[in-house]
Amino acid sequence: MDAAIDRTEEIKRKFSKVSEAIDKISSSSLDGGGGPPHDSDMERRVTRLEDKMDGVQVTLNAIQITLAEMRASMATKDDISSIRADLSPIRADISSIKASLEGKASASSVSELKGRIDSLPGIAKISAVVALIGAALKYLPGIFSH
Repeated sequence: MDAAIDRTEEIKRKFSKVSEAIDKISSSSLDGGGGPPHDSDMERRVTRLEDKMDGVQVTLNAIQITLAEMRASMATKDDISSIRADLSPIRADISSIKASLEGKASASSVSELKGRIDSLPGIAKISAVVALIGAALKYLPGIFSH
């Protein structure tokens, strides 16, 4: 029976030590326990974080709205396919116009023609020649009749 009493006393001592440890842990609170993370400034820090989160939530809501608007106006794969189908006849028309223009005058040939036209006599030169011919016709019959 002495062994049972010794065993009981040992269990009581261990229980007492555990009980003291629990009391020590529960006596220290989060407020005033000393340095971080269990310091007395915890409440102010949590309040600041909560205030900042309100701003983050406002920003996230604005981003969600912007993304929804972008998604609503964004072209889908079907929209792009439809545009490509609409452009197909226009591409054919452009190819046809390009083929018909190949036999037409180019910029260099138009430039050459412009140079040749510029070298032709102007109205002043033609008027001078006509006046000389007119004077010659007026005075030539008089020269031959004498």
